Amino acid sequence: MRNTILNELQQEMKDELYPGNTNYDIGTTGVYRGVYQFAEVAAKPCICIALDRDVLVREYAGYQTRGLYLIVYGYAETTEDIHMLAKDTEYFFLNDYSKKNDMGIGDLEFIEGKENESNTCYFDIDIKIQYNQKINSI
Repeated sequence: MRNTILNELQQEMKDELYPGNTNYDIGTTGVYRGVYQFAEVAAKPCICIALDRDVLVREYAGYQTRGLYLIVYGYAETTEDIHMLAKDTEYFFLNDYSKKNDMGIGDLEFIEGKENESNTCYFDIDIKIQYNQKINSI
């Protein structure tokens, strides 16, 4: 279930956050899963999805409610672009994500590069997605 949620999220972000979609300011050149450094990603701006943890919230009637904690982060080459990408990402989670009613969103954090230079610019946001899964009998 966890991998399915992550695959669906990645695909939804690719489908929505593309350059040219007029609902967004900047869009993204790619959506990646895992942990990447700035230099490892060829095209920017980009978004990465990293799994932080999967927590059992409660069990009932043969099911578990779980919390999937993610760190969604992005890279861009300018301060202006990173702020637009962060805004677009937050907008996606609050308005366009299919699981928007089953999730929580944390604060945005930024690292800005030097003004008017191609430099490492970064943002991250914590996301929690709640889901249910059937408990398998042994």
